[in-house]
Amino acid sequence: MAEYLILICNNDKTAKAYFIYCEGKTDALFVRHLKKLYLDRGTKHISIKGGTGGDHSTLIKEVEKNAQARSYDKKYILLDRNGKKQEELDTLIELMKKQGIS
Repeated sequence: MAEYLILICNNDKTAKAYFIYCEGKTDALFVRHLKKLYLDRGTKHISIKGGTGGDHSTLIKEVEKNAQARSYDKKYILLDRNGKKQEELDTLIELMKKQGIS
């Protein structure tokens, strides 16, 4: 999924600035590594932030708080299931859509 996300950013012709919020710090390290491997240098600005997990409302608040410093064309949350129930994921996805987060 993380590899796919970086490729989306790389191939998107309309957006120049992205914010990717990862649930954990190791997730963020992995995405930074993929960014180095796959991103065409100098064509996009991708900010990657590693969080500390939490429930769905915490994740949304963290994205909004961390993405305020710059106007991003697109915002993403990268999460893993880690025992989350499908209902929890569905609720998070709906909240993300309302906030303009993919």
